[in-house]
Amino acid sequence: GCVASPLGRMRYTAVATRSFAARWFPNGLDRDALEAAPRVDFDRHDTLQSAFARRHGARHEPPRHVISASAEFAQAITLGLGWGMLLPGQFEEGVTDGSLVVLADDTIEVPLYWQRWNLSSALLDTVTDAVRRTAADSPALG
Repeated sequence: GCVASPLGRMRYTAVATRSFAARWFPNGLDRDALEAAPRVDFDRHDTLQSAFARRHGARHEPPRHVISASAEFAQAITLGLGWGMLLPGQFEEGVTDGSLVVLADDTIEVPLYWQRWNLSSALLDTVTDAVRRTAADSPALG
C-alpha cells in the first residue's frame, strides 16, 4: 500500500469575464441563466461547475466546453468562452483590472491529499516533509 495525508483544501471560485457575465447573468446567478450560460469544464469527470450550478438552483446542464489542461482551462474562461471555477492565483489579477468578475461569494472546497508508497525511505520522508511544509505555507490551501 499507500499512505494518504491531508494537506488542506483547494478553494475554487466561480468567475467569468465582465462581458460574459453581463450577457449571460444580467440579473445575477439564477436557475435559468445557469442552465443556459456556456461553462468550461476541465474534463468529463469535472463536477465543480455542475455542483456550483446545482447549489444555485440549476437542474439542467448548459452547453459546455471541455479544456483538459490547467493553464488553457483558465485561459478559456478569461477569453470569455464560458464561466468556470478557478483557484486563487488564477483570477485575482483579472478581477483587479476589471476584466473578470466573481459570480458569487460562495466557493467550492476540495480536499487535497499527499499519497505515497508505504515504505521506509529517507528520501521519500524528505520529499513528504517538503510537500507538507509547502502546503502548510500556501495561501491557496485552506
